[in-house]
Amino acid sequence: NNIIMDSLDNEPMPSPDARVYFWSTFAISKFAPKEKDDLTPSQESERTADSREFYVPKYKEDIHYFLCSCGYMIGFGNFISFPNLVFQHGGAAFLVPYGIAVVSVALPMLILETAWGQLITCRLNQKFAIIHPRLWSLAPAMACLTGLTSTFYSSFFPWFFSYFFSSFRTPFPWAIDNGEGAWNPDYFMEDVLEVSSNISEPIRLIPSLLILMLLSFLCFWLPLRNGLRTASEVVYYTVPLPFFLLALLIIKGFTLPGAMEGIKLLFSPDWSKLFKFEVWEAAFSQ
Repeated sequence: NNIIMDSLDNEPMPSPDARVYFWSTFAISKFAPKEKDDLTPSQESERTADSREFYVPKYKEDIHYFLCSCGYMIGFGNFISFPNLVFQHGGAAFLVPYGIAVVSVALPMLILETAWGQLITCRLNQKFAIIHPRLWSLAPAMACLTGLTSTFYSSFFPWFFSYFFSSFRTPFPWAIDNGEGAWNPDYFMEDVLEVSSNISEPIRLIPSLLILMLLSFLCFWLPLRNGLRTASEVVYYTVPLPFFLLALLIIKGFTLPGAMEGIKLLFSPDWSKLFKFEVWEAAFSQ
């Protein structure tokens, strides 16, 4: 590998197409795993240290890859923020820039990333080094970005668990007993987060949220403790579950008073919004 790298530095730089072809061919012959991923634990323990260095786990079935991809792409933004974006940016008119964003940016990037990952079966840092040796630094950057994103989203789960466990109480702790089914808008800030009244109060940990945070990290660790071997099985339940819950919310929403009027208001197109930059920005950032 060092000899090849030195030769590339000393020789005239080849064309981009030739360089990508060379590194792709080199990576396929050098780093592509020769073993299948259906080995038993005893067989896997017999791998040598050299073979482990370039070994990349694979999904056992295509459905595992499909479900994991859906779980990664379909998140809070699709279920929570998208209806709000549609309502704020012209109703049904927002679907025009959103559809253009999906066709022109999202799908090509998805196809390109998937094709590149399938073509070059090696670790992340080696995958970028195939394009150019100096691009290996993108791998730790992506790892740091993934860590920050995961930490950010994991902070929501203690709130979810808090509401979930509180929902078994009768009456609901956030309900207002006025006979109209109203709820207390200050429940989240005062009872869940226990926000201080002013900045001069000392910082303190909330034991209940701390325990729920540890429970959240435990829920994250259990499916990932053995890599794809356990994660591929968990997605059978974690990916369809949000769709099931969303279907229940939709059914519940249709039974509420004024549901049809709200749907008409949500999807009533305001074509003048298409001439505003923030509408297109929201569509492409979604």
